[in-house]
Amino acid sequence: MPPRRARSAQLDGDRREECQWRDLALPQSPLGSPVRIGPGSQQGRRRRCPLAAGTQRRGVTGLLKLAYQTPLEWVERVAEKPLLLLSDHAHNELKAAATAQAWLQKHPGKPDLVRQLARVAAEETEHFVQVIEILYARGGVLLPLGKNLYAEALLSRAAATRQDKFLDRLIVAGLIEARSCERFQLLAQHLEDRELRELYAGLVECELGHRELFLRLAYEFFPHEVAEARSAELFAIEGEVIARLGFDYYLHSGLAERVAAQ
Repeated sequence: MPPRRARSAQLDGDRREECQWRDLALPQSPLGSPVRIGPGSQQGRRRRCPLAAGTQRRGVTGLLKLAYQTPLEWVERVAEKPLLLLSDHAHNELKAAATAQAWLQKHPGKPDLVRQLARVAAEETEHFVQVIEILYARGGVLLPLGKNLYAEALLSRAAATRQDKFLDRLIVAGLIEARSCERFQLLAQHLEDRELRELYAGLVECELGHRELFLRLAYEFFPHEVAEARSAELFAIEGEVIARLGFDYYLHSGLAERVAAQ
C-alpha cells in the first residue's frame, strides 16, 4: 500500500485535470453564500464553472438555497465510519454519470446539450474513480448498491404533484447535486481526516457546476415562470424529505431520530 502522503499528492495532480470549466464567477453555495473551504484545503486551486453565469443572468440563483440545512452532528456521525460513507458516495457518483449518459442518449439532436452532458458524465466517472481509490487504499470495499431512500422519497413526493416529467427530472437532478454540494462543503470544513477533507474540497466546485447545469436546462426547456414555480415547490419538498430521513452512513441520510428526541 503506498504511503498516504504519496496518495494525496497523486490525488492533487489528478484534481488539476478533472474539471476544465472556464474561469467565470463562482456560483453561490447551497447554503446561500460563496464556497469557503477551511485550512489545509485547496483554496489556491479553486475551479470556476461557466454554467453558473447563465443561471445568474436569468434569476435562477435565488432558488438554489436549500430549505433544510444539515446540522454539524451529521458530519460527526458519518465520520465514525468513513468507509461506509465512501462506498455510498462512490455509488452516487456512478449513478450521476449514468443519468447524464441516459439523458444524452434521449436528446442526441441537441449538440450543445450532448457536449455538456458528456462532460458531466466524464467528470462524475472520474469522481467515482477518485473515491474508490481512497476506499480501496484504506482497506474498504465497494458494497452492493442499496436502496436510495432519499432519491426514492423525493421522486415519489414530486410525482404526486407532477405536471411535466422532464421538468421534474431536471430540477430534481439539480436538487440532488445541491444537497451533495452542501454535504461536501460540510465534510471539507469539519472532518478531522485531512485526506477526506481534501477530497471533498476538490469536488465542490465541479458539483456546483453540475447543479447549475441541470437547473439552467430547466429554464431553457420551459417558460421561466413555470420552471421558477416548480423549482420553489420541489426545493420545499426536498427539505421536508431529508428532514424526515433517519440516520445512516450515507451521503444523503438524515437525522430524524435526533429531531424526534428533542
